[in-house]
Amino acid sequence: MKVSKRRFLSDREYDFILRRISRDRGDTELETFHWKNYLSAAFDIKPWAFGLIFFCTTTVAYAISYFMPIILNEEMGFSIGASLCLYAPPYAASAVVTYGTAWFADKYRLRGPVLIFNSLLCLIGLPLMVIQYIISRKRWQGLTFKLGIYAEYRIAPFWRIFDDNWAGCQRPGSNGLPG
Repeated sequence: MKVSKRRFLSDREYDFILRRISRDRGDTELETFHWKNYLSAAFDIKPWAFGLIFFCTTTVAYAISYFMPIILNEEMGFSIGASLCLYAPPYAASAVVTYGTAWFADKYRLRGPVLIFNSLLCLIGLPLMVIQYIISRKRWQGLTFKLGIYAEYRIAPFWRIFDDNWAGCQRPGSNGLPG
């Protein structure tokens, strides 16, 4: 028997983990390396779609995080201190939405519909926030927008990690693509 370098896990625990990974993803056995498999990831649409999803999500999330205090101060008329205080509550509310949608996505293994739901929250909230003139309503529509974008910003990377069950040689090639 080959001497194992593992000191953290016993052989029984190691075999249990390999069985669990194999049942979940089916990629515990290494395949031989072929350039064709490695480069085929560049022609697969999934890594490129993920790159686009993550680009769009992070662009909007960073833009709203950066400009929200300015919007609260200059457009809605709040003082600088009040705009900085009003900037934080959507993060707490979005944590609840993020945990809820992440739980749903993991329990039912439906990550795509969860991303679509979060995108719909954004698509509903942003136009309503822009066209609304009553400040209290504008803040609620802004909250709807921020709930969707912050939840999507946290869930989008895991769509990529857990939904890509490619062969062993294709995974490194796809990881070098955008995202």
